[in-house]
Amino acid sequence: MAGVCLLVVKRRQIVAQVTHPSPQRLPEAEKWRRVWPWILANAFAGQTLGVSCYQWALKTTPTGVVLAIVATTPLVVIPFARIVEGEKIETRSVMAE
Repeated sequence: MAGVCLLVVKRRQIVAQVTHPSPQRLPEAEKWRRVWPWILANAFAGQTLGVSCYQWALKTTPTGVVLAIVATTPLVVIPFARIVEGEKIETRSVMAE
């Protein structure tokens, strides 16, 4: 969801970089004023979609399968945290999962 919002917000900048060698940039205050609605929309939609999909999965799939898949979420998120945020993966964090 965040990636889709980012692409929508950055579409003009991406097109400008392809078509013009030196694209115009918005002032910082203007940029933040325009991005806040997208941040709020992403915050609400992400939670709503996540819980909705979880409830749908519980409705259509055996609970043991859903919970086993949900339990693997931290193991999937740990490598992403390493790549995106540069966090060090510690043995303790993997062993706790």
